[in-house]
Amino acid sequence: MMTAVAHAFTAHQQAYEKCGIIHRDISAANILITDDGGGILNDGDLAPSHQADGQHGGLPRHERTGTWAFMPCLLQGGRSNAHTIQDDMESFVHIVLYHSVRYLPHNKTNVLEAILEQIFDDVLVDRKGVRRGGGNKYALFRLRGEHCMFSGFQLVDHPPLNAWIEGAIESVGEWLEAVAPKRPKPTEEDLKTLQLITHQPLVDLFDRCLAQAGWPMDDKAVDRMRRRVFR
Repeated sequence: MMTAVAHAFTAHQQAYEKCGIIHRDISAANILITDDGGGILNDGDLAPSHQADGQHGGLPRHERTGTWAFMPCLLQGGRSNAHTIQDDMESFVHIVLYHSVRYLPHNKTNVLEAILEQIFDDVLVDRKGVRRGGGNKYALFRLRGEHCMFSGFQLVDHPPLNAWIEGAIESVGEWLEAVAPKRPKPTEEDLKTLQLITHQPLVDLFDRCLAQAGWPMDDKAVDRMRRRVFR
């Protein structure tokens, strides 16, 4: 899983840095696993080129619905109308979190369904039929993982992945603190100090994670929510 997601993240970095493309539909279904265990980022044919017409170089919100579980929290809640490259990077973090919670052994299996419902299915439909949510995702990052049922979450026998999750949550939380609505707009100099201003800190985090010892010999996935489907 982590190798495939890391490869897809590198592809996302190259598409943005070399071609100015923001994907805007990062989901588990768009990360394909190759025969040799690598990863491919799919469904980039509708991804538009980068335009400096939104906050922090963002683009208008995606017209497609996307997969709710992996959508970035500010867009889910209607707190932002511009889809930024940082929103895409946040979606990669949601993919790892969701699959770790659902398929790998951890110390919160007794509240697994509550975690998925409160964080990844957090949704309300307004009178116009528009879905809103993301509040619990936002709180999860701002509180650095210490939120609702997720507090104290630890995977069993996966220390490299635990370290990745901690680092990724810190990076996204730091970014959200800086760009949160109703806060003073950060300067470009302020943004340059943040980890998520470029892909590289998360690329380095992937590299450290995959290079570490301590991965289990048998990490076969077990779906604890067999009847669950993505919304």
